[in-house]
Parts: sequence; C-alpha cells; structure tokens
Amino acid sequence: MSITLYNPDKKRREELIGEFVLRTEIFEQIVSDLANSSMQHPEQHYLITGQRGSGKSTLLSRIRYAVEDDPALFSRLLPIPFTEEQYQISELGNVWEYVAAYLEEHYGFEGITTAILKQVDHPDFESKAFETLLNTLDQQKKNILLLIDNFGDLLAKFDRLEIHRFREILQTRQQLRLIAGSTTVPEGLHDYRHPLFEFFKVFQLKGLTYQESQKFLLKLAEIHGGTKNIASIVLKTPARLEAIRIISGGLPRFIALLFQIYINPQQGDVIHDLELMLDVLTPFYKHRMDDLSSQQQKIVHAVAMNWDAISVKELKEILRMDNKIISAQLGQLEKNEVIEKRPTNTKNHLYLLQDRFFNIWYLMRYGKKQDHQRVIGLIKLLERWSNEPDLKTINPPVTTWDTGKLMATELESLREIAGYLERTYPPGKQKQNEEKVGYASKKIIRPTEQVFTVIDELISKKKWEQLSKYLQKIEPETNAQSDRLFKSLAYISSSDFSHYIESKNQPYAAEYSMDEAETIPTLYLEYLLWHSSRELDQLAKSDQVNNFAQAICKIYYFINTDRTEATRTDPWFEQFIMRLISLKYYHLVLSLFEQELFSIDKDKFKLCYYLALYLSKDEDPDTIRRLGNELQDIIIAKAKDFIVPQKLH
Repeated sequence: MSITLYNPDKKRREELIGEFVLRTEIFEQIVSDLANSSMQHPEQHYLITGQRGSGKSTLLSRIRYAVEDDPALFSRLLPIPFTEEQYQISELGNVWEYVAAYLEEHYGFEGITTAILKQVDHPDFESKAFETLLNTLDQQKKNILLLIDNFGDLLAKFDRLEIHRFREILQTRQQLRLIAGSTTVPEGLHDYRHPLFEFFKVFQLKGLTYQESQKFLLKLAEIHGGTKNIASIVLKTPARLEAIRIISGGLPRFIALLFQIYINPQQGDVIHDLELMLDVLTPFYKHRMDDLSSQQQKIVHAVAMNWDAISVKELKEILRMDNKIISAQLGQLEKNEVIEKRPTNTKNHLYLLQDRFFNIWYLMRYGKKQDHQRVIGLIKLLERWSNEPDLKTINPPVTTWDTGKLMATELESLREIAGYLERTYPPGKQKQNEEKVGYASKKIIRPTEQVFTVIDELISKKKWEQLSKYLQKIEPETNAQSDRLFKSLAYISSSDFSHYIESKNQPYAAEYSMDEAETIPTLYLEYLLWHSSRELDQLAKSDQVNNFAQAICKIYYFINTDRTEATRTDPWFEQFIMRLISLKYYHLVLSLFEQELFSIDKDKFKLCYYLALYLSKDEDPDTIRRLGNELQDIIIAKAKDFIVPQKLH
C-alpha cells in the first residue's frame, strides 16, 4: 500500500476527496464564494501559499472536483488545472494555448486550438490568442477557473510588460477567475509598484497541529486500512507523533509518510520513525543538493551543519570565501527557496535552511557522530516535552514514608559529594584534586526515625555490605517510586552487584551496567536529582538555590563529562533545570549554561536553555531568531505553562 507523496493530482478522484480532512475552512470559503459569484463583473482572485508539501496542490484539486460536482456551478464555470511543472510555458501567450488545448480535450471546444494557432505569426500573438479564447467562451456562455500551481515560478518567466498585461486581463475580464498556489508570496506582490500588488486575497497554509495530524492519520487508516494499529499509536503514544510533527513543521506530506511507517505492525519508536522517513526522503533531498552549483553546495553544507541560523560573517570564517560571493549565492538560494533569510536589527542578517527536515536529513547523512547525537537528543527531548504538557509533571507531589523523608538537602553534603566524585571519577584529563574531602557519609541522609539513624551510622563507617543486608530487611511501602528509591540506594551501597541483578525484588538493577565506576554515580545522581527538584521550594525561602544548583551541576558534569550521547540521568537533570525555570530562576539557569566549569551541553538541553532565555525577556532578540520555526513555536508554547501562582523569593 502506498500513499502518493509528491503528485496529489495523480490520485484517484475518490481517494483524494475521501482523504480531504485538512484545510476545510479555506476550501469551504473559496467554493462558497465561487458558487455565489455570478461573474457578471471581474471578481477577486486567490493566492494560496505554503511550503512544499503543505497541501496546496491537494487543495487546488479538491476545489476543482467541488466545482465539477456542483451542476449549477459547473454549467457556467469550467476549471482549468495547471500541473506544478509547466515547461512548455515561457510567455503569456503560451498560457492561452494551454487553456485552449485543455478546453478542446476535456470540454469539447473543438477547433479552438487550430483557430489560435492560425495567429501564431501575428506580431501580437498573445492578444489575438486571448481574443479568440474569449470569443469562444462567450459563444458557449462559459467562464473559466484557472487553477495554477507554482504561480511564482510561472510569473518569473514573464517580463514586466506581460505581468502588466496579465493584471489588466484579471482586473477587467469577468470570464476568468484565478486561484493560484505558490510556496511564497511572489516578491513583487509586496511592492506597491508591482502590477499585481495587493491584487489577491492570500491564504497561508501553516503546519498541522497535533489534532489535525491525528485526524489525518486516522482518516488515512479508515480509507486504506490499519485503523487499529494507527489508533494505537496516535492515541496511546501521542509523543511519538508529536516529536516528528514538530521537527518536520507539521507538513501533511510528512504526516502521510508517517502513515506508511505506522501501518507496519512492527514495534517502533520515534527514532525508528525518523530513520525510516529520512531513508525514503533521501532521493528527493539528494536531488535538491545535486541541482546546486559547487559554491552553493558548500554554502548549504555550512548552513546545514550549523543547524541554527548563521550570519554571512560566520560563513566567511568557515568557507574562506568573499562576503560578496556568499551574499550573492545566498540571495539566489533564497530565491530558489532553499535558504530562508532572517532579518536582524543590523545589516548582518541570519540564514538557515528553509526546510528544517532537510536540515535533519543533512546532519544525519553527512554529519559526524556528534551531529547524529545532537539530532537524536533533540528528538528525544521533544518527545519528553510532548509528554509533559504542563507543570504537573515538573512539580509532582513529594513522596513520603512513614519513617520520614529520604532527602539530600544539605549544601555542604553536595559539595563533599562533588569532591568525592571529582577525586574518584576524574573527567577526561582533569587533574585529580586530592585536597577535596571524601565521601559525604554523615550528611547524605538526615533521618528522624531509628531506621535512618542505623543507615546513617553504617554509611558513616562505610560498612557497605552490612548496609546492603540491612536495607534488604526494610519493607518499603507499596508506592512504586519510594520502592525504587530504597532499592536504588541498596544497589548503590552494595558490594555484590550480581546479587541484585539476579534478585526478583530488584527489577531496576538489570537496566544498569556492571561497571561500578559507571553504576554508582549514575544511580546516585538519578536518586539525588529526583529528590532535589522537590527541595527547591524550601531552599528558595533560605536563599540557597544558587549554591544548591551549582553543586548539582558540578555533580552532573563530573558524571557525564565527555558524553555526547543521552544518559540515564539526562531526563532527571532536565527536570531539575525545568523546575528552576518554573520558579523563575531564569538568569541562574543561563549562568549555569555559560559557566565553563560545568560544560553543560547546550545541544542536549537546547530547549531548556532557550526557554530560559526567552522567559528572561532581556536577551538579544537575534539569539532567538537563530532558531528554526519548529523550535521557536514549541518554546513559545511551553513558556505559557510557566506561570507560578506566587513568588517564592
């Protein structure tokens, strides 16, 4: 089973109509206007804009079928569809030739093409051809509806006099009505001196929302089969769809491609979906690169590898090319809709790939391992964010036990732990700091009940084996989270790792490696971050948040340094940062990212960084402008969730 991705005009009529559940408001508005317009006088024309794959061609085809299916409307208005590529048209006169040929082939206007071709040697062939066309339409008491896709490309073939002439025809002749599709509003339409300035009513096709994407997938499943499988994915694992929707801009073409992946009953995840999509799109994107000149390929490569928008000055340093050459080629790439220009408050504008999924494909195909990890990390982050629609998951209720709280709250404890980790597990080539104090045994847990007093004593004496046996005797509550924390602590303190992997009472242990140097700090940081995000409310009252956050970041850094791939502790650390943001510690978060000591990976936690930057309200606007629309949109949407009802400091 295959869904047509690039040629919707080749779909069977019933199939296209059945699948049409998007852009319905625009469709109904235009068709209603056509039905209620007598065309006794010249009418307003329409321009539909949107990226490639946004549904322009599908919408034009659906309008055509609606006209043909309305007997009253079709009796007086004949749709003339132009395919996306009109290689035979190079001047305005060719348009009338095409219309005549279509009328003769589909609507029985016999002899009209011959009559027009008799004028081919006339010095004003276009005017004569159009006059012949109008006379024939008047005789038949018919009007025509021109449905022209890639309208911008068509206009680019005409000289200024032909564009003036085209406008005059559209403005004064009631026999014609035009609905055009274009990837952008043609440049001249923004210029009041241009003949077609403000001549159209413009509809912009934006990316689909999650609800629209879900509706589209379910409709495809209803028509083509696989409803059960599709429903299971979009209803039970919505984040899997949402992450791809965001990164692809929500274009219907990509959602249709997802359907082909989802219809396969094999189990998958968001990374699996991404890899299959990129594989299918490889011929399409490779063709786009192959069509560029060598200079343009170098520029596109540099822009794509940067991911965020980049300036000409920065490109010059990378490419070692003259500014004028770079600017000229960027202008041509922008005209060809490969590059998008982001104007700034200075002359140093920013540039990025217009098709953000093209950029993803490029990084995954031609980037280094670190670039692949950046993409995968971003996709997983989007998936996590999609699973966290509001602050309820960022600030869940504190878990308690009858015996008290298992907390790591003391600032001095965190400093000592950081010192222990620095000495025991030095990151990279960093020198070991022998002066740092050792393991913070006494202050990790501050119990109030007898059981925690025993635990504290065993830790202080570093009697790990006895502690392990003691913890196994403790019967935790049935609460799954508290159960995990008790057993994680037991696992950390144990010297016999295999016992816990084999134990039926320790299902989480098997998820971790057997390497003690890896397992101990990773498990401990997960445990620590889980609790520390709930300590911030209390710490805010004592003005200790800054020092507390510094200590947490130092521990994270020493455990995860030099790791570009995702780690077990990343979601916990991200939650900690998001908790800081929810409490309006924007500048503290930004300072943590900027400190060289911690080397927090901005790519791994990119959205957290830019969210804090956006909410701080005092950032350089050009910094946010560097982001693609897909990331700007999610940051703006997520920012609306971060409204804390009362100040905590």
